[in-house]
Amino acid sequence: MKTRNYLAVVLTVFLAAGCTQASAAVNEKTITVSAESVVNMKFTEDELNETYDDATAVHIRLNGSDVTADGDGAVCEDTSITITKGGTYVVSGSWEEGQIIVDSEDDTIVHLVLNNVSIESTGGPAVYVKNAEETVLTVLTGTTNTISTSGENADEKKGGIYAKDDLAVNGGGNLDINAKDGDGIHAGDELKLINTIVTIQADSDGMDVNDGLAVKDCILTVKAGKDGIKAGDTDDNGTDIPADIEISGGVIKITAEDDGIQTTGNLTAENCELNTEAGGGYENAQAHKNEMPNGMFSGFDNENRPESNFGSSFPQGRPGEWQEGSEGESEKERPGFGMMPEMNGDWPEMDGEMPSMNGERPEMNGEMPEMNGMFQEGQEENNASSDTDTDESETSSGIKADGSILLSGTTISINSADDAINTNGDLTINSGTYTILAGDDGMHADEQMTIHSGEITMDSCYEGLEAKNLTIDDGTIVINASDDGINTRDGDSNAGEFHDDGSMLTINGGSVTVTADGDGIDCNGSGVMNGGSMIVYGPVSGANSALDYNGTFVINSGTLIAAGSSGMATAPSASSKVNIIEIGITNSSGKIEVKDNSGKTVAEFESDRAFGDLVIATEAFKTGSIYTVTQGSETIGEVTISDTVSYVNRTAGSGMSGGQRPGGFQDGNREQWNGNNKPDMQQKPDSGSDAGDGSEDSGTSEGFSETKPL
Repeated sequence: MKTRNYLAVVLTVFLAAGCTQASAAVNEKTITVSAESVVNMKFTEDELNETYDDATAVHIRLNGSDVTADGDGAVCEDTSITITKGGTYVVSGSWEEGQIIVDSEDDTIVHLVLNNVSIESTGGPAVYVKNAEETVLTVLTGTTNTISTSGENADEKKGGIYAKDDLAVNGGGNLDINAKDGDGIHAGDELKLINTIVTIQADSDGMDVNDGLAVKDCILTVKAGKDGIKAGDTDDNGTDIPADIEISGGVIKITAEDDGIQTTGNLTAENCELNTEAGGGYENAQAHKNEMPNGMFSGFDNENRPESNFGSSFPQGRPGEWQEGSEGESEKERPGFGMMPEMNGDWPEMDGEMPSMNGERPEMNGEMPEMNGMFQEGQEENNASSDTDTDESETSSGIKADGSILLSGTTISINSADDAINTNGDLTINSGTYTILAGDDGMHADEQMTIHSGEITMDSCYEGLEAKNLTIDDGTIVINASDDGINTRDGDSNAGEFHDDGSMLTINGGSVTVTADGDGIDCNGSGVMNGGSMIVYGPVSGANSALDYNGTFVINSGTLIAAGSSGMATAPSASSKVNIIEIGITNSSGKIEVKDNSGKTVAEFESDRAFGDLVIATEAFKTGSIYTVTQGSETIGEVTISDTVSYVNRTAGSGMSGGQRPGGFQDGNREQWNGNNKPDMQQKPDSGSDAGDGSEDSGTSEGFSETKPL
């Protein structure tokens, strides 16, 4: 794992009344999270009780190749013993080749007690619940019990323990399961694990449950050739049947080739520790494709993306790309935006001049030159990937749910080749500690993601937090992303590229730190800050920005610092209630300070990561006051705040607001767009320099040439 070394950064915002948390009327609300249990587990007395009456129990003794029973209800054969009615059965000893079969027709629970048992079976499951009202398997405290299985039985069932009906496992002893074929534990109905210690190694799923799983105060260790823990089934039409997973207390450690935990229903976990490695970890992630909707390079992975005029691949999803070609270097050596990529061949000659676009497209002397199959192969690969994305067997997420996920007081560590946490519904984090390495998203929710509190650290991911609507109420969040740090988008929206899709980012409090090689904050809809602090160490490439939004981004309270490349930089909306200063930076090395007219430093920033644009929004900036921006002994510029957004060493419109729109247009200041919402291709970008001061704004140096139109 690469250690992040560029976050040796100092950021301090000094408020006028000292280092205190400021509040605004708009943020006067109380956020409460219930301290009560968030799980809804229900256990019967039999499921919770591991004690039994030894005098009335049937004792089954295993002795090498022999098996005996001292009571009614157990039929012994050479390689099997069949339990035919409810009651308590205590099993002890070793069996070289055998199976315990539960086939009870009555409505009495079968209580199967393991007392230092070792069973090997090459004919399928060592414990096979063929029929029973419910089976409670007790692993006696202080005992060690081992099951080793391979092959399948006469009913074509595989695995270590296979139950067609409800199964509960309790007791403080150790149960070790090694299933060379099939699942470690399979339950056709519900599976409940209570206060027990289970270690599973399975070539298929560690645990596979059809109707639901409840785990309370257990220590589980699972190594699986497929999913670690899987819940859910399909009906006769192949439609998923929802099955929920509930976890309370205990420690679960999973190593899985596919998903760590996967369910067709909801997942709820509280006050537990989860450690998951899925798909070989984040270093085993597949190459990502450019996800710009209808973009010029949509469908290419990073290796196949066409090269630009500057010999560097298009900046999307690769950490560290173009860091040498950042601010201050020559135009020829820096990445550009809007430049035509070079092709492996010359453009075909055309029959005369280009006719008016009001007519038909002109014919060309020859076919369009091939680009080494990039477009065709990239498109085919992109189309083929849709099947892969929906194939559960091919995903390697840490935790994945078709329903919603609720986490409270959990300590979670995930290293996954795909998403660390993924839900098709809502993701709610009440509290806890989360350490994430992800080959794709750190946390993804198709609908609402709400973080009430907690400590979240994403040391490596493709995108950090992604949801249709994302709300952060409190907590400490640190994200290191090779693409976007935070992304809000409506995957079902037809709004189109660069249009507000209705998604929303809401920050009510907490501390968020984002380091991203794509967009730091990417709102395909809008965003609002009502409190808290957010620091963005944004991209060094000109095709991304520290802050990107299609609707509005309003700051009512709190502090935002966003540093990144200048070519597409944008400030928050002018309708914000907090004053904002956007600063053009020509040399990103050294501390940048903002001082009031008394010489007092009210904000400072330093980063060893290259940036050409710095946005600071804080309640420390007062309307009518004069502020001087310095870097070391040099003065970058001075500004008197008269509007919500003020500029130093650049002007409004010198960046690219809203992702890839020309100009820093804010709240109705988009008159430079023509009537059909397309940029005026004849307008040259603003030079970014104040009239008469002779300064050159770095906002145009990275993404554009002053002598060439877009």
